[in-house]
Amino acid sequence: MTNARARKAAHLLAALLVLALGPARWSGAQPQQEAVDSPPSTAADTPSELLLIPAWPGSRVVQLRFESEVIPDAALQDSGAVTTVRSGLRLRAAAPVTDRLTLQAVARYSATLFSFEGRQLFFGANRPPASNPFDDLHDTRLSLQSAFELNTDGHLFFAGERWALIAELFGGARWEHGAFGEGLLGGGGLALGYEFPGRLRVALGVALQTRIAESGVGVNPVFNVRWRATDHLTLRTRGRGGQIEYEWSPRLTTYAAAFKTGSSWRLDRRRGIPSSSVLNDQQLRCGLGLEWRPHRQLRLNLEIGTVVNRELEVDVRGARSLSSIDGSPSAYLVFSLGLRP
Repeated sequence: MTNARARKAAHLLAALLVLALGPARWSGAQPQQEAVDSPPSTAADTPSELLLIPAWPGSRVVQLRFESEVIPDAALQDSGAVTTVRSGLRLRAAAPVTDRLTLQAVARYSATLFSFEGRQLFFGANRPPASNPFDDLHDTRLSLQSAFELNTDGHLFFAGERWALIAELFGGARWEHGAFGEGLLGGGGLALGYEFPGRLRVALGVALQTRIAESGVGVNPVFNVRWRATDHLTLRTRGRGGQIEYEWSPRLTTYAAAFKTGSSWRLDRRRGIPSSSVLNDQQLRCGLGLEWRPHRQLRLNLEIGTVVNRELEVDVRGARSLSSIDGSPSAYLVFSLGLRP
């Protein structure tokens, strides 16, 4: 009975792969192309870069990306409003070391500023108009990844497929000005990757993360998919959500996305709250975007949409909420510029 179930599961998996890879199987697989180079890094608090940009065997790229984001005049439940501005940059470099091993490094930094208007109720005190309870907020991370190809000869499902073991180590910090030491974090991840060149990439695994100043380890699943369904249509995961892209020409791609995103920062010591307090900004977004490639080395990306649901919360090590404010639906705008020397 066990063998029969295993064969049935294998047949089902093979059928799903035939459905996903069918267009490439019969028309001839082309080299993997990235319609949108990589989604805007709005999922800043993802536990692993494997969720955003996993390394793949044979990858060779150097990219510098500048990004700016604004959520203007978002109404809060207590009749106040907040404007959020984030600016950042990301450097990514990947290159093969041997025929089977590829290394990738991703470094990123961003700064976030909240500007409150009206009366808002953080920390249980009714603050006067235009007061900001938080200083500048920072996020930095360095991720080192390796992708090792497991099958140089032979295949399990289709000729030309590739299997890889993807590993990651990362370190960084998310902190309010003055609390860098308390905001240090580190972790790693391990995933099994599958690629049918030109059509499908899948990475499944697990990631671990911990704050250096605290005990305990967070365990998070890794699930990253990019399926080029046709020569023009691509579906991919985006953080904790998904994105569908349509490539109109080699220079222009449009897309639609729906995803959850969030950021958290360790707060500096202040009177009236515990020293281990963390600010969390959790959002559900739906947006439309376009990427224009006027030159082989230049990519411009514009995304607009709606923050459907938002919660700003200050808690103690994720266990006890000190203050929480819900936000009403509001617009957001993201602009990025990518350079590929």
